[in-house]
Amino acid sequence: MIIISVIGLMIFIMADDFSSITQILSSIRLSYVVLIVLLTIFYHVLVGVSLTRLARVSNPKYTYLKGIHNAFIAAFFHGITPGSSGGQVAQAIIFNKQGVNSGAAASILWIEFIIHQAALVIVGFVFLFTKVGILRMLNPTIQLLVFLGFIMNMIVLLFLFLIVQSPRFNKWFLIKGLHILKSIRVIKSIEKNQQKVIEFVHQFEQAQTMLMNNLDEVARVTIMSICKITLFYFIPYLVLRSFGVQLIRVNFLDIMALSAFLGMLKVFAPLPGGAGGTEVLFIILFSIFTNQIVATSTMIVWRFVSFYMIMLIGFLFYMTYKLKMR
Repeated sequence: MIIISVIGLMIFIMADDFSSITQILSSIRLSYVVLIVLLTIFYHVLVGVSLTRLARVSNPKYTYLKGIHNAFIAAFFHGITPGSSGGQVAQAIIFNKQGVNSGAAASILWIEFIIHQAALVIVGFVFLFTKVGILRMLNPTIQLLVFLGFIMNMIVLLFLFLIVQSPRFNKWFLIKGLHILKSIRVIKSIEKNQQKVIEFVHQFEQAQTMLMNNLDEVARVTIMSICKITLFYFIPYLVLRSFGVQLIRVNFLDIMALSAFLGMLKVFAPLPGGAGGTEVLFIILFSIFTNQIVATSTMIVWRFVSFYMIMLIGFLFYMTYKLKMR
């Protein structure tokens, strides 16, 4: 349904310039396409490596292949659930099937999410305050939304830290969730599930302590996350180069800044994978450096490779994993 909806959106966007856009797309250089695909896959491999490094703190036998499987499956579920909310749930289930207990899995995913969020904030801060000139070229409403997106990322990061640093708050938050689930009749008894919550929190704290005692590993994963996000922001520049577009008075850092701003704006696109909103926002942002036809062509290649292709790979990993588990 997501793919069909987006195809419909693409047809609508391309309706007036279909021949011009197809002409630009047909001029794309294969060598760049191969590089773009490899770098996009490498980004998700780095996610898998990060998960493996964190998992090995409590599960030394956890393999890189398992971590990479987990990362691609998560990418699939991120893409098909509103607000990318299903990715962590899928990862927790896969971790559990791979022999990592639920508390440790939650702790690994929480730390990885904090690291990823911190990397987003760090890289976003750098571009936000070193590329003010680029930001000022945008519509005032878009400028405001970029700042609000950055602030929302900061708030999420602070909330995640609160969960990690306060086991008491963690326990209260989960038990409060049980009351909400009972009120909407998802569960019948709070008492039966409360013991599971207490056990989960205990496992979570144990895994959290182990991770905090291995801050050198956490630091390595943080550096890795900053590198992979920076790499991801570089990909639209390569797409533009693949068309042979000559950008006057614009360098690759300016294009990366726009990618960072897009990352901040995506918090306002609640549909699965930000479908629809991400595509439109990309065209709006990148049209300031080039015309709408080139911006649309760039978006089509970038979005297909970075989102739909990865979703398809994640789906294949998921189905392969399902067949192995039978």
